[in-house]
Amino acid sequence: MTTPRSPAADELLRSLALKVSADGRQVVRAESNEPFFWLGDTAWETFHRLDEAEAIKYLDNRAAKGFNVVMMVVMAEHGGLDYPSRAGHYPFLPAPESTEEKYAPDVTRVNDKYFDFVDFCVDEAAKRGIVVALVPTWGRYFNYGYYPDGPVIFNEENIKPLGDYLGRRYPFTPFILGGDSNRYWSQHLITLLRKCVRGQDDPAKLKELPVEDCGAITESLAAALLEASKPALEGTKCTPFFTYHPASCWMYNTPPAASSAFFPDADWLSLDVVQSGHIDGRGNQGDANMMNSWRATSSYKAIRYMWEQKRKDGRPRPVMDSEPHYESTHIGFDLTQPLWKAANIRNGAYQGVFAGACGYTYGVNSIWQMHNGNSKTHPPIAPPTTAQNNWFDELDLPGSFHVSFLRDLITSLPSFESRVPDQSFIVSPTHEDDSDPNLGAGAGEKLVSGMRSDERLWALVYTPFGEDVEVQKSVLKDGKLGKAEWFDPRSAKRSTAEVVKEGEESWRFVPPSSGSNEDDWVLVLSA
Repeated sequence: MTTPRSPAADELLRSLALKVSADGRQVVRAESNEPFFWLGDTAWETFHRLDEAEAIKYLDNRAAKGFNVVMMVVMAEHGGLDYPSRAGHYPFLPAPESTEEKYAPDVTRVNDKYFDFVDFCVDEAAKRGIVVALVPTWGRYFNYGYYPDGPVIFNEENIKPLGDYLGRRYPFTPFILGGDSNRYWSQHLITLLRKCVRGQDDPAKLKELPVEDCGAITESLAAALLEASKPALEGTKCTPFFTYHPASCWMYNTPPAASSAFFPDADWLSLDVVQSGHIDGRGNQGDANMMNSWRATSSYKAIRYMWEQKRKDGRPRPVMDSEPHYESTHIGFDLTQPLWKAANIRNGAYQGVFAGACGYTYGVNSIWQMHNGNSKTHPPIAPPTTAQNNWFDELDLPGSFHVSFLRDLITSLPSFESRVPDQSFIVSPTHEDDSDPNLGAGAGEKLVSGMRSDERLWALVYTPFGEDVEVQKSVLKDGKLGKAEWFDPRSAKRSTAEVVKEGEESWRFVPPSSGSNEDDWVLVLSA
C-alpha cells in the first residue's frame, strides 16, 4: 500500500513545476509561465547517504545561494545494492533469494519506507523554492554503464513498476532518465578502454565493438512515468518534464552523446542535455583521445550542437550542459592532474549560457557523492572518483557563489528569456579557431562569447582572459549606446565601461584587468 502524500506538499510542487516555453528555447514555471533560469546543483547520492538533519544543512546552503534545482538519484550508483539508506531502507523490497548477508531487490515491488526520505527531501527543497530533479535509476542498472559487471537489474518490462510508482507519487517533478550512460553502449566498452589506456590492447578494437541499443528500456520507463502522472496533471497547466543524462563520450558509429541525438523523435524529451564532463584532452589522458568525447574546456561546442537540433515538428528544445567539470576536483578524476578551480567553472558556465543554454548545473566531487570520511555506515565510493574532502567542508567553495552571480546577472536583464547567442557582433578576436597543442584543436578556454536580446535592447560579451572587446554598434537598437558596464563575475560588482575608441561602426572597451583566466569580465551594454 503506497503511503499517501500530503495534498499541501503536492500543491507546492505544482506551483514550482517546470515546462518548456512557447518558443521552445527556454524553461518556464508551468502554472505562472514565469521565465526560469535553471541553476542546478549535483547531489546524486543524497537519498542514499544523508539523514534528515544533513539534508536540511545542504538544502539551506543551496537555497541561500539561489540554486533552484538539485539533482538526486533514487537507485544510487555507488553501493545502491550493497548497503541501505541511512534510515535502513532500500528502494525495493527484497526478492525471495535475499539473505541477511546479501540483499537482492525485487524491482517490481517498490519500498514505501525508502520513499519517506525521498518525500522529505523533495518537500523540504520545495519549501526553499528548489525543485528536485529525480533520476529514477543510474545507467549501470540497465546497460552496465561504466561497470562491466553491472549488475543489470532492469529490462523493458520490469522497469515499468518503478516508473508507475514515481509518476504517481511525483507528477510535478522533473525526471532525468539515463544516468551517466548512453542509449548505444557495450558491456565490454569500459574493460577494453581501460586496457587500451594501459597499453595492454589495441585502440582500433574500440571501433569494432558491437553496439547494443538500450533505448527500449528508457522508452518503457518514460511511458510508465507519463501514464502514471496523467490523473494528477489533468486540469492543470503542468506537463511532464523529462530529460536524458548521457555520458561525455560515445561509441564509434553511434550518434553524439546528447539527449536529442539518442531520442530525436521522443515527444517526452523536454530538455536536451549533454555532459561535457571532466577531461580537457591533454595528451596523457588516454581515454580522452581514444573515444569520441565532449571536452570540459569547450562545452559551448556541445551547446551549439544541441541548439541546432529540432523536434520532428521543427520546434527546438531548451538545451543545457547537465554535467560540466566539478570544482575542487582533479581533471579527469586523476590525482596527478590539477584541480578544476572557480575560474574554470566560470569559464564553462558563461560560455555555455552565452552559447544558448537555458541555465547551468554546478557540481563538486565531494558533494555529488555526499562523501563523509567519518561515516560508519557508508564507505567512500570506489576509485577513481573517490572524494578527498567531506561534502560539508566544501559547501562554500568560491564557484558556488560565482554561479549564483551568473544567475543574478542573467535574470536582471529585461526580458532575459529573449536572449539569443550571437558571435557576429564581436569585431575583436573571439579565438573561435584557436588551438592548443596540448589540448587539441579548438580547446576553447579563450573563446570570447556574445549574447543579446532578440530586440537588441541589450548585449553581453564574456571575455575570459580580460582581452579588449570591440563590438558593432548595430548590436544595439538604432546603434545607440545608453549604458556600458563591466560586470565582475567573481564579486558581482559593476563598474562603468568607458568607450576607449569609437569608430564609425564600432565601440572598443578595455576591461579593468587582463592576463589570465582569473581576469574574466562581462561587458554589459544597454540601448
